[in-house]
Amino acid sequence: MEETVFQPRAGRLLQDGDRDSWGNRRHVLLVTAVALTLLSTGCGSGVTAVEPAPRLAADVVQQRGDDVRQRVDVAMTNRSDELVTIESIDLRVPGYTGAGTQLKDSPIPAGQQVNLRTPYGKVSCNSEGAAHVGAPRVAVVVHTSRDPLWRRVVLRRRDPQGLLRRIATGECLTRRLTSEVALAFGERWQRTGHRRNRDAAGHT
Repeated sequence: MEETVFQPRAGRLLQDGDRDSWGNRRHVLLVTAVALTLLSTGCGSGVTAVEPAPRLAADVVQQRGDDVRQRVDVAMTNRSDELVTIESIDLRVPGYTGAGTQLKDSPIPAGQQVNLRTPYGKVSCNSEGAAHVGAPRVAVVVHTSRDPLWRRVVLRRRDPQGLLRRIATGECLTRRLTSEVALAFGERWQRTGHRRNRDAAGHT
């Protein structure tokens, strides 16, 4: 079947000799038309606006029993006006190995704070047995009550009491003392004192 092509300028039928030159221009017009269609579609109601990331703040605290479990609490404060759910949290502190991503699924109502227990991994001590701790940061995956789309938010965490630095310093000091001082108990021990006030004496 023969194809009939109209030339927009003159409105006349193209002859066979006109087809080669018009074919190139027709290809350009088709590409331009497709591009304009995509642009007009993108500007229409079919595009979903992305909500801004929720406003969050994070502080480092430690509760009783956290030290022996090598963890801290990340006090997450929701400063937005809607419910925010923390899907996961990943604490990164230079000077610590870190423990990777921790799944949480913790909802935080607007204006409230929730403590998320987060392990920090092992302390890294240098060749001299000292600790060098950098600024902590936390990456959380969240979504809000208005926007179900999960997103990753990175926060610079505050550690006003220097908790992570004190933990690392104490750990490195313990390792250094353990490597430099060896304790051993002697074979002979004897009781001293009378009745309730008795002690065991010996040699180390």
